[in-house]
Amino acid sequence: MKHTLSLSMKLSCWEQYKFIISRFYDYARKHGHNYCFPLDGWESKKMAVEGEMFTALTKYGITMRAVTYSGAGYVSYIWEIKINPNSRYGIDRISVADENDVKVCFDMLDFFLQHKLGIPCDHGDFNINRLDCAYNHFSESTEILGLYMSLMKKANIPHDYEHFREYNDFAHRTIKPKDAIYCCNSSRTVTINIYNKALQLAKDKYIDENYDLSQANGLMRIEVQISRQKLVGYQKLLRVNSLHPEAYIKDCFSFYVLKYYMKELFRTGDYYTFAVAKEKISNSNFHYPSKEMMVQMLELTSTRNGLKNAIKEMLAMGYTQKSVFATLERFDSLHINPVTIPIIKAREHNINFLPSPINLLH
Repeated sequence: MKHTLSLSMKLSCWEQYKFIISRFYDYARKHGHNYCFPLDGWESKKMAVEGEMFTALTKYGITMRAVTYSGAGYVSYIWEIKINPNSRYGIDRISVADENDVKVCFDMLDFFLQHKLGIPCDHGDFNINRLDCAYNHFSESTEILGLYMSLMKKANIPHDYEHFREYNDFAHRTIKPKDAIYCCNSSRTVTINIYNKALQLAKDKYIDENYDLSQANGLMRIEVQISRQKLVGYQKLLRVNSLHPEAYIKDCFSFYVLKYYMKELFRTGDYYTFAVAKEKISNSNFHYPSKEMMVQMLELTSTRNGLKNAIKEMLAMGYTQKSVFATLERFDSLHINPVTIPIIKAREHNINFLPSPINLLH
């Protein structure tokens, strides 16, 4: 349930930094390959970045770099390692890894550092810098996958999440991608990516022209990328007091992260047609005023093109924020999503139910 993880170690001085780079270049010269080369550095008003990239283990899903971050009155030397476990099996652009795959990469990394580069350290000396939790869901068809995307786009995504937008030549403006949801929170510590994997691969200019894209037909990739700042906040949950990677690579933690953000963005209820959802509300044990408010939210979500717009209208009508969010909790308790399947799509695909995004995780 992981796609990629990044590790980092802060080096104490210039001498340590130069030692790491010298080990990179010594190995590259010895093996006659261009395994080490300067990074494409960049500079902003506050910081300049430069360093060296080391790619001897890229075919095993591991890349390393030693980087200098410098600004007004400070210089930081960082050793960074990026691990994509499924690259061990060749160019696998579809699968996601589990904790055992990551441990195999750690063993390989430790052996290489100590016995090939001659650096007396292992993965436990690094801190985790970023974790990409990921899950694959295969829909019955590309059409059902497209329906899922359209339903999820109607969710009440929290206001502090900013959507990625791309320029559309036809509209002459930036718009949200039609076939994907890309968003991040205001602090840039969490990024959510949900997309049609086949379409994403088709747009990848680096993919081999002979790659069989049909493997990804109907595949929805769900990714939650967690930065170092957010990972610090999970130390209490994991009962650790450091960012050492062992606790964070566990599958149960990735599952927790994925479920948490699927609930935050899309609620926990399943998708039904309007008629089925209304009937379930009518048959519930809630009092009549509560049922009436739920049906009103259902209607507004359907006619105002999404739950976010429905909530805005209900607040404008005089409902309190407390009562609106209590209504959302009632929907969750009945396992119903206020976003409903359009009747045209229901008839077209002969369905009146789709499990919620959180129930796709298992």
